[in-house]
Amino acid sequence: MKPFLLLLLISLSGQLYGQSLYVDEAGSCNGLTPCFTSIQDAVNFALPDTDVRVFPGSYSESVDLSLMGSTATRGPVTTGNIAFVGVNSANEPIMHMATVTAPSGPAFYHSGSFFVGDLLFSGLIVLSSDDDGIDLDLVSGDITARNVIADGNGADGIDVEVATGNHTILIETTQSNGNDSSGLNLDGPDGTTIKVYGAVANDNATEGLFVESTALGDQLNVEILNTVTNNNGQAVTDAAGLAVVTDGSILIAGSQSDDNAGPGIVVVISSDTSIRDTQTSGNGIGSFFDGILLQSGGTTDIRRAVSNNNEAGGLWVASGPGEVHASVTVACSQFMSNDHGVHVSGGIPNPATLAVNNSALAANTTYGLFIGSDQTVDASSSWWGDASGPTHVSNPGGMGDVVADGVNVLGGSTGIASFVPFLTSAPTIDQYAGDTFLVGNFESDPCASF
Repeated sequence: MKPFLLLLLISLSGQLYGQSLYVDEAGSCNGLTPCFTSIQDAVNFALPDTDVRVFPGSYSESVDLSLMGSTATRGPVTTGNIAFVGVNSANEPIMHMATVTAPSGPAFYHSGSFFVGDLLFSGLIVLSSDDDGIDLDLVSGDITARNVIADGNGADGIDVEVATGNHTILIETTQSNGNDSSGLNLDGPDGTTIKVYGAVANDNATEGLFVESTALGDQLNVEILNTVTNNNGQAVTDAAGLAVVTDGSILIAGSQSDDNAGPGIVVVISSDTSIRDTQTSGNGIGSFFDGILLQSGGTTDIRRAVSNNNEAGGLWVASGPGEVHASVTVACSQFMSNDHGVHVSGGIPNPATLAVNNSALAANTTYGLFIGSDQTVDASSSWWGDASGPTHVSNPGGMGDVVADGVNVLGGSTGIASFVPFLTSAPTIDQYAGDTFLVGNFESDPCASF
């Protein structure tokens, strides 16, 4: 059963699978049977397609899913679809009333080579002082974590990997803050779909959200919507708020990644990247990193991004390993009060389409635009902080941000910047009103059609 069907069933009836087992530390289960006092005992008794319903309480255990069905009276050991759902005393789904705290090791894991079947965790709190909250490697099935809190763990908050392609990892409305490694660490092989909706992953020692393909060249389909990944990387100075490393299709929208030690958003290798309605500000302070760092290839399209007050660039475009940018197009965005507004590094071969239009590149300390490769960058119809346009030898009297290219050679710049016509007043950067934290609308906005 696919995760979206599971979520639909729980929202309509509270029932996920055909068989339900009940767990209550007090041993009551509101009179429902079979009733267990530990989650592990329920797992040991479970057959495929089992719904484990966990009553409020504190469960001190590290649950090994590889023991599913191992109780002697249940026949041979088997694995299969299983769901863990927090419920209230009336056996109705509820959030964050059941806490699973591992004495050592992860709160949930599997010790076997593979777990075959779909897994769902809903409404639980997971905690380990020395390991991940949830640690699932080599799962041959779909994995869903919904309304899970995984704060303060000794490693990652949630670390999951699917073993075979054409499966889905869905992380929805989770919270994974203050962990000793990443908040969310998600990966899979070629053909995997990874969806992260409404997650919060702040104050983690490394990345807030890290998505990676199992092997170089594997293509993942990634959607990250309405997430918040702030103030990550305290222990590792270059850790990003949100990092995606895969050759595949990536959509990041309606998300905030501020005040991280490394970049706010970094994308590596991807062949097709879309970034919409994002905020990446105050990143890389003391470590010279960017709001958005593209070390990717293929096509990248950025719309309505706000990337201000970063230590290095608002947007830094670099070459990924073995990758060539086909195009990077940016529109209706804001890159202000950074060191560089937009920086195009060396080593990006021709031909590439690089364009930054209807955007604000103003109040940056060193350059509004720096081109360090033999490219033509179309930066027309943008605002440079002054009605006179950018500072450039071809624009006498220009008092706006500096454009460094092969004509206005500064700091080893090369290439050609095309910035005419330029805006004589700042554009309005309105973002999608339906996003979690970004507000605005598109009335009279030139980006309404994008």
